[in-house]
Amino acid sequence: MERTIPGKTVRTQQKKECNSDTKTKKQPTAKDKHDVSPTKGHVSKKTHTKKINPDSLKQAKLLVEKAIQENKIFTIQGYYPYIRSGLRSRGWVEKNFHKSQHDYFDDPEGICDLTSRLLRNQDPNFVWVPTYNSLDSRLLKNDQIIINHYSKSVFTTKVGLCLNLRNLHWFADADLNSFFPRCYRLGVKEEKEAFIEDFRLTAACSILKLVSREGKNMPNRRDVKKEITAALLLKYYKKAKPLITSVPVQIIKTALKACKQYLNTSEHKDIDWKLGSTNAITEDEWKEFLHGYYQAIHKNIIINEAENYVSQCQDMLQKLKAVKPQLDIDGERNIWIVKPGASSRGRGITCIDYLEEALKYVDCDPLFINDDKLVVQKYIERPLLIYGTKFDVRQWFMVTNWNPLTIWYYKECYLRFSSQPFSLKNLHSSIHLCNNAVQKNYKISRSRHPRLPKENMWFKNQFQDYLQMTGATNAWKEIIEPGMKAAIIHTMQCSQDMEEGRKNSFQIYGADFMFGENFQPWLIEINANPDMSLSTSVTSRLVVRVQEDILRLILDRKQDADAYVGVFELIYKQPVIKIPLCERKQLLVKGNQIKKPLQTSPLMTDEKNQMFKGSIAKGERNPCLLHRTKTTATWKEIKGGRETSPSKKIEHIILPTIKQGLEKRKEGVNQYQLPKLCAHEKTIRRKDPARTKNEAFDHQKLPNIDSGQLQVIGHLTKIQKPGSLTKSLYKGTHSLASPYQMSLAKSKS
Repeated sequence: MERTIPGKTVRTQQKKECNSDTKTKKQPTAKDKHDVSPTKGHVSKKTHTKKINPDSLKQAKLLVEKAIQENKIFTIQGYYPYIRSGLRSRGWVEKNFHKSQHDYFDDPEGICDLTSRLLRNQDPNFVWVPTYNSLDSRLLKNDQIIINHYSKSVFTTKVGLCLNLRNLHWFADADLNSFFPRCYRLGVKEEKEAFIEDFRLTAACSILKLVSREGKNMPNRRDVKKEITAALLLKYYKKAKPLITSVPVQIIKTALKACKQYLNTSEHKDIDWKLGSTNAITEDEWKEFLHGYYQAIHKNIIINEAENYVSQCQDMLQKLKAVKPQLDIDGERNIWIVKPGASSRGRGITCIDYLEEALKYVDCDPLFINDDKLVVQKYIERPLLIYGTKFDVRQWFMVTNWNPLTIWYYKECYLRFSSQPFSLKNLHSSIHLCNNAVQKNYKISRSRHPRLPKENMWFKNQFQDYLQMTGATNAWKEIIEPGMKAAIIHTMQCSQDMEEGRKNSFQIYGADFMFGENFQPWLIEINANPDMSLSTSVTSRLVVRVQEDILRLILDRKQDADAYVGVFELIYKQPVIKIPLCERKQLLVKGNQIKKPLQTSPLMTDEKNQMFKGSIAKGERNPCLLHRTKTTATWKEIKGGRETSPSKKIEHIILPTIKQGLEKRKEGVNQYQLPKLCAHEKTIRRKDPARTKNEAFDHQKLPNIDSGQLQVIGHLTKIQKPGSLTKSLYKGTHSLASPYQMSLAKSKS
């Protein structure tokens, strides 16, 4: 209590002092707020205006005039000092959109700032941006501006690369499975099922490899004491879990059966199999097989009678090598790598070796599953290692045109190591992901070989020296480099139709490769924005060189075709594909109008139908046929106030042509003769407006003309009670009375 009380008193004293300070300060009034004078309420900001040197302004104007004449105005977004210095050394003038601190260090006299202000109304001729999304859409419309990006490349995502390479057989005579590991989209139902089949088949091949390698030694590994202990536990302790000491031989038989079915499918021998035949493996058999597979592979439990199937497994593996190019890299643990569909820097990547672990990512509500969300790719279980550590290669290449397709290969590359020794029993990302963004977060393991660099990077020549030391002198020139070039060319060929080419655009890409134990390169992914940071001593040297060589290739070679382009090598240039141009003004559709076929009425006589057909064939008349039935009501129905019943009489009058009408008038024939009355038809009188008081009706006939058809309602006989007739006529939807008659009848009733 003694310690807390003084503290409280001090705080209260501080609060009182703060309150007293606020009271002494004069608060600005409403009048002061509206007063903008520097002495009342308004505090003027101190601005440091830098005086412009006349000599610097004159020099800046000269530079700007020359840059406008020679079209040498550039703009850069981001920190790219070597691109900026390379352009300035070539006489280019920068237009700054955003000021940054490093500009003041590069421009102590302020000339660059002046030139940028003088160029504020000029469009740049060269644009360098970190991403395509940061580009101004207005600049893209001008194809004279050089830009370092194309529109979004589909092959730079995991999903896009997986889908595009499946069309390789249409563009090149090459096998996709020879340089790209198998890949599936987990969000697509068909591909998910294909992945499950592939996982099962790979597990079957792993059992064959295990039996062919250790089948003869498995009887010697049998632990008799362990088996006796397990039997005693089950006998005396019923609640004890069964101790598995061996796996039944059935998993070998299932593995051989699955591989045989795969060979028959590849040779098209399965087309004669009937649906539901005994050749197929059931789901229960697969479930039992995978359970035994996990016990044998992951827990190292022996398989019963494995020594009797060694020769069969070896023969089957020899047959599978001819049809499965990736059999060697599959290994025995059946490891797959799950990746997000469109991410970079190793984010969200995990390794799995159980089927259930992969399916849990998509076994949820299908509304939340996107087709492009996840991909699963076969992991290379037998990679080429350096001092027992995994590595990959970052290889740059550049596309300067999509039609004709032009690819430049950068001869320099660098290796990236993991910080931990390689192991398949531990699937941690520090062991299996070589990205610098991932490895910089982990300390180097003490068990890693000391000859490996602390920065986890090597130059290409260091890798070549290592290959020569291990006896693979010609591996780089004969296998590794040609394989990487072929993989890049095939990928670009598959993606050419999907890309939107633009004149005066280019882009540099970063391809990641791994190598098998036979030095065969395997393409992992392609990055649209490769890292150009100076993170290590290796990248500090290579990034500076590649940026300088880009300017040589894009700018210097444009002025001189024989200019030096650094270590860029043209590896592919496609012949020009002529695309036919079509103008919208010349588009014309030619053809004949589709006429409705003539339909004769079933209510007319055969003689009239024949007469109409003959006249139409001669082109004399164009009859209008009746498609709706018109009804007339009898006097008894009108008198009863009911709705009109179906028609008692239907008359079709076909209007002749004008020529025929004139000829008949000369002959004295009335062409519009009304049909004769039926015995039950009466005359309907039309009310005369001039005689409304006396309810007088004249004897004028009421023709009803509807869509070219003339229907004449029959005459009704004299009417004894006109009021009752009108009253009955305005009832119902088919009334013949006018609204005036309806209102008059209502008033009288």
